[in-house]
Parts: sequence; C-alpha cells; structure tokens
Amino acid sequence: MIELIKANTKFFFITWGVVLLINQIFIFGGCLAPYCIVAALPHTGVISAVIVYLNFQEEKEQIRQQERLNESQYASNNDKPDPLKEMGDAYEKEIGREFESKGDFVIYNGLIRGVADGGVDLIVISPNSQSINFVQCKNWQKMKMEYHHISNVYDKLTNYASNINIAGMLNIYFFKYSKELQENLFYKKERDEIANIFKLAYGYTNIRKTLYIATDQVIDLDVGQYLTMIKPNIFRYEDMKIAIRKYNSLDNNYKRGKSKNE
Repeated sequence: MIELIKANTKFFFITWGVVLLINQIFIFGGCLAPYCIVAALPHTGVISAVIVYLNFQEEKEQIRQQERLNESQYASNNDKPDPLKEMGDAYEKEIGREFESKGDFVIYNGLIRGVADGGVDLIVISPNSQSINFVQCKNWQKMKMEYHHISNVYDKLTNYASNINIAGMLNIYFFKYSKELQENLFYKKERDEIANIFKLAYGYTNIRKTLYIATDQVIDLDVGQYLTMIKPNIFRYEDMKIAIRKYNSLDNNYKRGKSKNE
C-alpha cells in the first residue's frame, strides 16, 4: 500500500503539470507568465487531486476484488488425497527449487492459493535479470498436450500478467501470506530480506511467461508447427517460453528449509 501511495504521489505531480499546461493554453489564452501560473495553481491542483484520488480508489478496489475472488475460489470441500494433484504439486516444488538454487525468489502461488492461483503456479522474482516470471507447470505423464492446451496456458499467463498490479500483489503476499511464503521456500529468508526483494521488484518491467512440461512424450506432434525451437527441449510459443523438464522427484534426503550454507 505504501508503494501504491508513492506511485500515486508521483502521478499527482505529473497530472498537475499536464492540467496546468492545458489550463494555461485553453483558459488563460496561452499565458505562461509567473503571475498567470500562480493564479492557476489552486484550482488546477484541486482538479489534479480529484483525478488522482479517483485513480487511487480504482486501484484499491481492483486489489480488493482480486482478493475477494481468490478467497471465494480457494475453499475446497474435498479433503480426499488426489494423486494427480500431488504429482502436480511435487513438480511445482521441483521447478521452484531449481529457480531458488539460482538465486531467484519464488512465490509458490499454486500451493498457497490453490484453485485461486489464476493459472500461475510460480511467481519467480529474479534480482539478477530484474524480471518477474509467471510460470505454469504441467506434470502430465500420459495425457496428450494439444495446441489448445498450450494456447490456454498462454492466455491465462498473459491475462494474469496484463491485469495484475505487481505492487498490490506483492503487498498482499507480504502482509497476508507471509507465513505461507516462508513455509514453501526451500532456502529460507528473513522477513527483511523478502521486503527488500519485493521493494526492488516493484520497478521491474521485464515480465516473462514460462510453461514447464514434465516430458516431451505427451506433446502432440501437430503442435510443432506452432513452436519455435530455441535449443533442444526449449521452445517458444508467441512470447512464452516452453521448457521440457523431466520430473525427477525431490531428493528424499533433502530437507526443506535448509539454508544454502548448510
């Protein structure tokens, strides 16, 4: 919320400057003399404040709506073990751990939010590349992945990336899901470390989309015409990277929560 206020403060002064310029040209007949500008400051300031206030309220409402939608979708009445879900969760953990081992910070969105994940299993924040990567993982062993499956994943990731307020999302995770963030990390971090990572991520504009698939045996051959090969087992569909990453299962001797120094 603090970052949202800062962003709107900057927006206020930019808006004020634009409104003031328009006022001088169309109302004051192009007068840019100091006394004309001083005379215009009060009412243009009020107009700008109203515009920024309305924008601020809209952004807050978007965050609230996203929270209400996620909460309404999250609950599940079925507590029975689901082998397919367990396989999917395990694959997400494996891919997430791989990102963490490279120094990235991973939000296990699918594990934390469940069915309310918006089609994004992992949110990977990379300080090195100053990017945010929205990741979907498919641990399919038998089901054929056809073109419409890939296009559906792409549409979900694109929709999520286009509509999400990065600062608002990270604030929600930091203040509301802080415990869940820590519980799912393989390499634990202090709260101050996470706060600093999030603060830097507010300004990242390099947004990526990636689909991980557990095996190439499930990809329908007809899909190939829509993909561009980057290198063996790595392809591109539109601006989404597709990586074939074999599911190896987590090392039984590996204990979650170990630090890198252990």
